[in-house]
Amino acid sequence: MDFEGKNKADAIREDMMVDEKDNYDDYEEEDLDFDSSNYEEENGEEKPKNNQNKDEFKKKIIKYMIVVVAVIVILLLLLQIISKFSSKKYTTEDVEKIMQTAAENYFKDYPYNLPQEDNQTVEISVDNLVAAKKMNSLRDYFGKNVNCTGTVQVTKLSSNYSYSPYLICDNQTSTKKFAVSLTEDNNIVTSGYGLYRMGNDYVFRGEKVNNYVQLDNELWRIVRVNGDNTILLTLANTTNYGYSYDDRYNVEKDYDSGINNYATSRIKELLDTIYAQENDEQMKAIFSKNDKVRLVPFDLCIGKMNTKDSTHNNSLECSQKISTKIGLLTVSDFMNASIDTGCTTTTSRSCKNYNYLTDYYSYWLVTANSENSYTSFAVLENIIDVAETNKYYGLRPVVTLSSSVVVVGGDGSLNNPYTVR
Repeated sequence: MDFEGKNKADAIREDMMVDEKDNYDDYEEEDLDFDSSNYEEENGEEKPKNNQNKDEFKKKIIKYMIVVVAVIVILLLLLQIISKFSSKKYTTEDVEKIMQTAAENYFKDYPYNLPQEDNQTVEISVDNLVAAKKMNSLRDYFGKNVNCTGTVQVTKLSSNYSYSPYLICDNQTSTKKFAVSLTEDNNIVTSGYGLYRMGNDYVFRGEKVNNYVQLDNELWRIVRVNGDNTILLTLANTTNYGYSYDDRYNVEKDYDSGINNYATSRIKELLDTIYAQENDEQMKAIFSKNDKVRLVPFDLCIGKMNTKDSTHNNSLECSQKISTKIGLLTVSDFMNASIDTGCTTTTSRSCKNYNYLTDYYSYWLVTANSENSYTSFAVLENIIDVAETNKYYGLRPVVTLSSSVVVVGGDGSLNNPYTVR
């Protein structure tokens, strides 16, 4: 045998085995390098650490989902609570204002449905306003458990229109007309200070009576509630400025002593100007536009009386009337305001006792003296007396509230006067 050749072959094989071993070692060290940190002992067995991380990650995801769901539930509860307490709560007055606005918008679209003549009234129901998409159903404001119906009455007053909403909820009238509210049985008295029934009218009498009414620009006092539910008001305070009743030439006196005919007097011209808010800088702010909507024309009694007349039910004064929007108090108005039994004639000094119509300033009454042509009655130093019509005294105008006016607040006291609309 050729041992030399065999030895060479064995040498070559040994060299190849060494090379393969080296290559294997290199591969084991570099390419098959398993990190022992990915394994850890658990119950005597090795477990891959990345599997444990996956389990922990799943647990965290579940925790996050639970937290998110809890937050959403809490937010929904909070929103429900906030919605419950912050939802709009409508009062009767709120809804009445909504009804009035709805009616005004409706008649802007349909002006031919408005009343065409003075003191004419038309009525529109809430159902019609809802159908015209001018307001929501009353249930939307009061809730489904409250049954309400309503109307809006529209009255033409010269060039203005008065809108009066009325609500009836659960068979109870929610909107009270002012006159009806004033004349409820528990408000009527037969002695002391308060509201008395006198014929068909209700008259405030006494020194301290809760009969104050606040209009937009001025404070007024209720003189009486008329039989037709209109309400006669007089200015709460006498004007600071003096005016003459009349200053025309008088034949009987042979000088400019004035003429005591109210229908043609200067004072009537002045009052008409004051109502129109023209030319008189001192008093033009007495009435607002809203005030005029609430006021109606009335019959002013301008009949004459003498200084000894004992009749004070306005029958003598009402023997002559004129229609007007503004006037002055009559002699009977002043006398009836006193509860002193000694107030028996036009010039009785006792008439100033227990009488809310007394004032620091003197002021004219509308009633003229029937004994001559140049004197009229005035409240002078809190008693009724006559004076020549060219004298200068203050004014306490009277106006009449519409029977459709409703009371919205107040108790009639000086600090909390009635408010109306």
